[in-house]
Amino acid sequence: IDVKGSKRDKARKGKNKPKEDMIEKLWHPSFNPKVGDTVEARYNGKHNEWYKGRITKITKKGLYNVKYDDDDTDVGLERISIRRYVPLKKGEIVRSKVIDKNGKDLWVLSAITKVNDDGTVNVKHFDGEKLESIPAGIFVQRFDWRYQKGSRVKAKWKDHGWFKALVAKVNSDGTYDVDFDDGDFRSSADKSDIKFTWI
Repeated sequence: IDVKGSKRDKARKGKNKPKEDMIEKLWHPSFNPKVGDTVEARYNGKHNEWYKGRITKITKKGLYNVKYDDDDTDVGLERISIRRYVPLKKGEIVRSKVIDKNGKDLWVLSAITKVNDDGTVNVKHFDGEKLESIPAGIFVQRFDWRYQKGSRVKAKWKDHGWFKALVAKVNSDGTYDVDFDDGDFRSSADKSDIKFTWI
């Protein structure tokens, strides 16, 4: 995933402590999935696609059968392909499904702009198109992603707002060093302090 994106003051070095690692949050050993639990599962156990579903069976070998919200199913998933379900939130980057003129499903890079009380969500596509009240469990797909070195973004600087910047480095702890367009710099910025310019 690529991105791109101004600031004030010299040698700004953010000292934000990285937030809890997503792996720790979603795959934590304290989470022991049971039959009937709502989870996210990796489709076919090998794709970078996570869908909301429910565990229907756990085999004697410790494998999981899952029924997804769109009524599709997976059989015999390993534990690494099952993780805790965390409700979608505003600002989250996802893929949302649209159907092209030939009836083919396309998954489009999107941002959640609103989570509605009825469980649907509003999204904004990277190209500016907006959709409202789409069923999250069927038309929204989570996937694992990170900004890349050279991505154009907007990044937060203290309480002064969002400014256009360039990702200068992707750090091993999941944080980012960013160069602002006005010449300033921030190190170890958390992913939540960076966003796409189209959001």
